[in-house]
Amino acid sequence: MTLILSNEEVEELLDIKDCIDVLEDAYREQAAGRAISQLRMDTEVPIAKDNQLKEFEFKTMVGILPKRGIVALRCSATIQQWLREYGSLRADYVRGPGGRLLGLVQLFSFETCEPLAIFPDSYIQKIRVAATSAIGAKYMARKDSRRMGLFGSGWQASAHIDAFCAIFPLEEIMIHSPNPAHRKEFAERMSERTGVHTRAVDDPVELFDADLLMAATNAKEPIIRGKYLRQGTHFGSIGPYEVDGDALSRPDVMAIHSRERYRTHIAGEGQFGKLVHGNPYVASEYDWESHVLSRLDIDKIPLLEDILTGSSPTRIDDSQITFFMNVQGLGLQFAAVGARVYELAVQKKIGKQIPTEWLTQTTNT
Repeated sequence: MTLILSNEEVEELLDIKDCIDVLEDAYREQAAGRAISQLRMDTEVPIAKDNQLKEFEFKTMVGILPKRGIVALRCSATIQQWLREYGSLRADYVRGPGGRLLGLVQLFSFETCEPLAIFPDSYIQKIRVAATSAIGAKYMARKDSRRMGLFGSGWQASAHIDAFCAIFPLEEIMIHSPNPAHRKEFAERMSERTGVHTRAVDDPVELFDADLLMAATNAKEPIIRGKYLRQGTHFGSIGPYEVDGDALSRPDVMAIHSRERYRTHIAGEGQFGKLVHGNPYVASEYDWESHVLSRLDIDKIPLLEDILTGSSPTRIDDSQITFFMNVQGLGLQFAAVGARVYELAVQKKIGKQIPTEWLTQTTNT
């Protein structure tokens, strides 16, 4: 039988500490050459809708983790648009009927190739990004870090608070986002949920007084600026656009999640369209190549797995500035976290089942 789970069931099964643990183990497997990810691939068709340029995007990521006996395929179909709100450029999705969006994780057996489980990707997407940021901070930040500054008050920001609270005994969290009412409500909600004093700040520069500085937004313009960074700070981002060029020159120790940038095929040129690296719809001054790669020798920057296995050095002094760029997700993350979700669902008998024969065949593929 093949298991079908909802986002709500996945959230019920998986907590942030579990997610951190299985991801750390997966990165060690990857460092040892025993796991692999297929590079994310986006296929896009520009569309004109409501007198505004949008894009249809189909995205795929694959990860294979033999230790857990799992192969994961994460795919999504979305229509994306670009908006400027409260002075910031950000991406947004056009919702389908009922306000719904489509993203799926499909798990397959490494031994038999059978489909084991299918479930929406939203909760895992959120929690695996936050857990990865927290793992970076765990191995790179000062051990006495107690204050967190967070850019963002949305979907990813809440998960980052949970993840950092799971690793650090935080005493204060400061929040800034463009919408004053939203950041105030978010800070109050997070304070009640975590028990950590959390407050909204009007001046984003105040966040730079924190020990841990994190950008967890969908901003497409820099918000972490190097001129404000203090000695001893660990900072992180989940997108290349969130950090300015000056900030990239400040770290004494830096790590990156992946050196590769996802591939995008855009309809309009030949059978496979035009191949670009990253997102072609963001203004060129914030594009991956011009903003990041032109300033960094990317092949010399350690990966997260190098830091946590000790093959590359991390912080050796409390005065050092460290930076983890949590950019470019890996299919391996979905294999690791998905395997744990499947294991727990089977143990607790959660979810619905359909006959595996509905999804398999006796003739060649």
